[in-house]
Amino acid sequence: MERNLSPRRRAYDLAMRALVWLSALLTCALLVFLIGYIFYRGAGSVTWDFLSGTSSYIKDTIGILPNILNTLYIILLAMAIVLPLGVGAAIYLTEYAANRRVVELIEFATETLTGIPSIIFGLVGMLFFVQKMRGQGHAIFSKIIIPGREGTMEWIEGFNSAINYIEENITQPINYEQIGKIACCSSYHFQRMFTYMAGMPLSEYIRKRKMSLAAVDLQSGNEKVIDIAGKYGYNSPTAFNRAFQSIHGISPSAVKSGNVYVKSFPPLSFKLVVKGVEELYYRIETKEAFRIIGVSAPLSKELERNFSVVPQMWQNCAADGTIEKLSQMVSASPAGLLGISVCNAAEQWKYFIAVATLQGSPEFEEYIIPATTWAIFPGTGTNKSVQELERRIFTEWLPASGYEYGNAPDIEVYINSDPENTVFEVWVPVRKKS
Repeated sequence: MERNLSPRRRAYDLAMRALVWLSALLTCALLVFLIGYIFYRGAGSVTWDFLSGTSSYIKDTIGILPNILNTLYIILLAMAIVLPLGVGAAIYLTEYAANRRVVELIEFATETLTGIPSIIFGLVGMLFFVQKMRGQGHAIFSKIIIPGREGTMEWIEGFNSAINYIEENITQPINYEQIGKIACCSSYHFQRMFTYMAGMPLSEYIRKRKMSLAAVDLQSGNEKVIDIAGKYGYNSPTAFNRAFQSIHGISPSAVKSGNVYVKSFPPLSFKLVVKGVEELYYRIETKEAFRIIGVSAPLSKELERNFSVVPQMWQNCAADGTIEKLSQMVSASPAGLLGISVCNAAEQWKYFIAVATLQGSPEFEEYIIPATTWAIFPGTGTNKSVQELERRIFTEWLPASGYEYGNAPDIEVYINSDPENTVFEVWVPVRKKS
């Protein structure tokens, strides 16, 4: 047949064949280069620890064991479903199916699907089983595909359950202790975590939600302002008016008259976001009980009220010489000036400015820190650096660490208490998750 082609057509045919061969050779060469480059750069890193370990930015380890196991799980699951279904379908279609048009349609669909790259099926499966089904509460597939996140997901689910409790009881007095129980932690720990995650204190969030709903009631109903105030827990119209204006910038009566803008604060919802973060250095230390001496001030069980108490306490202690006196009495670990939050259900919440010491002094209050295990995080910077480190500890490290919050005070250790160039440690009480 080639003899019947014109010289021009033969040249065109030869050029096309050469182009196809060149494309094939380039593709193979690129594939060989990539495989060779991967082996060249990665062969030295393939160790038993790499194959049998897990990846963790907290423990600074790299491993692919979860990926290997997940691959095996998926292969076995696929074989358990596909083998009996495929063999049975083949036998039926070959030996028993009478409707040839249906058989031809199935053959066409099968041939079409075999031409689709397997990665496309993987992406569709991930989007459906991980994203779609997780949103509906079916987490079994997402836990298989994303290992090591079970603790984090339980933690997030606990916080969302606490938010649901707040919404269901928004017109009732909110029980902070009950919120902590729902989230499986103490009231103090929940409020602290909430502040770091939401960027506002829990009490402020509740106030904003109440005032947001109150604005809707004022716009849509015939209720009196005093009745709406009582509905959201304000016995005094003056207090309600003050709270409403602090959120919306206008009075409740102005909203009732109409033609004004108000703010809407929808309920919060916590979700897992996987992102790259900077490393956190820490050590785990088990320590016997030790004594501190210093001065204390009572704390409110609403953390927002304490934001002015603690800074004022430090200023007063610096001005009256208390800090200087305490600094001279350090004789035990942790060595430094201590800021201690004693917030548990068994006693009055207190904040201590103190030191660990073996000495006694009638001038100062004494307190025994119980024996516990501590996660200790070092840091430097300003006082804001302490707050940022604590935010990262409670939102990044603790949920995925394998530990949970322990039953002991939080401690800030100021090794160098210069407010502009402080050297500090944050001691967090922890215990292994059961």
